[in-house]
Amino acid sequence: MSNFIEEVKRNIPSNTKILPSVIVAQAILESARGTSELARKANNLFGIKGNYNGQSYTVRTKEYLNGRWTTVNAAFKKYPSYRESIIDHGNFFTSTPWRTQNYRNVLNAKDYKTQARALQSSGYATDPQYANKLINLIETNNLSSLDGNNGGNSVGYTIVNQMNPSMYKYNAPYSMQPLEICIHNTANTATARNEVAYMNRTANYTSYHVAIDDKEAVQAIPFNRNAFAAGDGANGRGNRRAIHIEICYSLDGGNNGHQSARYLKAEENAALYTAYVLHQYGWGVDKVKKHQDYSGKYCPHVILANGKWNWFKNRVQQHLNAIKKGSSSASKKTTSKPKVSKKPQGVSEKGWSFAGTFVASETIVVRRGYKSTGAPRLHLNKPVAEGSYLRPGDFINFDHVWFADGYWWVRFKYPGRKDSNYYFVPLGVRNPAVSFGKAKLWGKLTKLSTKKDSKVLDWHKKNAIK
Repeated sequence: MSNFIEEVKRNIPSNTKILPSVIVAQAILESARGTSELARKANNLFGIKGNYNGQSYTVRTKEYLNGRWTTVNAAFKKYPSYRESIIDHGNFFTSTPWRTQNYRNVLNAKDYKTQARALQSSGYATDPQYANKLINLIETNNLSSLDGNNGGNSVGYTIVNQMNPSMYKYNAPYSMQPLEICIHNTANTATARNEVAYMNRTANYTSYHVAIDDKEAVQAIPFNRNAFAAGDGANGRGNRRAIHIEICYSLDGGNNGHQSARYLKAEENAALYTAYVLHQYGWGVDKVKKHQDYSGKYCPHVILANGKWNWFKNRVQQHLNAIKKGSSSASKKTTSKPKVSKKPQGVSEKGWSFAGTFVASETIVVRRGYKSTGAPRLHLNKPVAEGSYLRPGDFINFDHVWFADGYWWVRFKYPGRKDSNYYFVPLGVRNPAVSFGKAKLWGKLTKLSTKKDSKVLDWHKKNAIK
């Protein structure tokens, strides 16, 4: 889906009256991420009816009429490319005096939630859940970052998981309980994704946990494994106890030269991300170190050359203060606090015979494990397979709950599968002061029961894992 989103983004005109986040969400919803017949055969991403320069395409479609869904034949505009579809979509709202008046609340909206609801209330779509679906798509795909200062809940970066466990034997061979955060400059001009991609294919003992650019924070190594970035030896505190964050684009203006606009944005994103990591661990800004503190290396070189280290720590503190207060200004600049990606390694933990249903509101990696003889035992070795996720809206029924490595975990089985494996998903960070039933999780719990033999080991929704 990311390729589809990027293609839609590239074709959004700069003078659009519809927020980019809403445009992309509508395209995802109305075209089934570019896979619908209309999108494939007519480049029509928004289901706009009529003809475009005399071209149309007729399909059978469902509409919500008189309180029920009805199937009808309808002619839709056929476009030469996505770009014409997106431009025509923007023009639709002002193409006649009546539309300009009818959609005035849509055109005047300053944030995606207001605009999505205005689309529904103005009669743009017949689906009674249209606004909620758009808002959910925007929030689960972090699209509000596209809106800049107009987005109301705009984000500074998207969090991306680009881990490669097959390389851990080289770049993250040891388990780790982190104690602090180390800040670096990449001394490169590559994007965060490219930085991580290079590390993931290079078998050497140089590594880091996260690379951050002007758009993304890309995680390469989970925080419970070490990274070799401090230069203080195989057993040095930095290499064995620090979370390492690389700020990209630091060579845009030379080694100690001009700070480009995209570098400054990456630097700001890194300050915000760092604040969220501090908040998650309950640390203060005193836990933020520079590479130079461990080995004397002149790094982060751009921050040091411009005398900005104290400024950077102060900026982290400002974000941390806002996060602790629940400030809306902080939430406007990031997708969510970065989740510490844990991977329990076969440790026996306390479990409860709780059963229930869980519906995810975020994408969660599913892992395989087993129950050993004797006491219940959580043993997680690796993800089920590449792309094995519980996605937003997917349901599972579970029969047991564990607390392991700071997370709540539940288990289930595939229906009809002959193997005896259990499968596990983390549901959220555990606060010891809050019970499981009242915990703030990455989704919603229902039908929670303490009945031991509930036998709810089947998927509630088919094909939730591919």
